[in-house]
Amino acid sequence: MEEQLTTAQVAQILGVSDQTIRRWIANGSMPGYRITDESWYRVDRRELEKFAKERNLPIDWSILDQ
Repeated sequence: MEEQLTTAQVAQILGVSDQTIRRWIANGSMPGYRITDESWYRVDRRELEKFAKERNLPIDWSILDQ
């Protein structure tokens, strides 16, 4: 199974707000999904890598080690 990241983790990795990530997912800019209808959004690590590469956004994976 692909590594699932929370919107908070993705926000930290990309250096933007959690609200920005949720907005990008809601408007279809960023691939994301909910495990259940009531759950928080999740983003697959590979999808995040692809999203960031297509937009020349730097990724700071060291955030996940903290």
